[in-house]
Amino acid sequence: MLISLEHDRDFAEATIRNLKKHGLGDLVRVVHAPLRQVQMRGRDHLWYDTAALEDMKEIEFVIVDGPPGDLQELARYPALPLIWSHLRDDAVILIDDANRADERKMAELWCSEFPSLEAERIPTEAGAVIFLRSRG
Repeated sequence: MLISLEHDRDFAEATIRNLKKHGLGDLVRVVHAPLRQVQMRGRDHLWYDTAALEDMKEIEFVIVDGPPGDLQELARYPALPLIWSHLRDDAVILIDDANRADERKMAELWCSEFPSLEAERIPTEAGAVIFLRSRG
């Protein structure tokens, strides 16, 4: 099952309608998770309400494409630290918009903070990085 966290209720509801319209409603669960303050690395960040993560275990694949990059500095940084304990040992994490300065900095921070990550840059229009969480 694919799970999508969405902070905007209207966008979440529109996504649910579109998924049902195209017969994908049983394959994707859209979770409305408003942005909340979280404290990380001595700074406040806005990120999805972590209550949405409570029933998520053994996550195999993550696409980090939110919250919006213009929301704050390193807007997407909290993703990995907050979901790390929910990931399978062989999880794959993909970040979009990896050519942006914040995402480049975020990728560097993640690699230094999570030594078991292996990163591979993928040349796309906006840039992407695939992280493999190795079992070692």
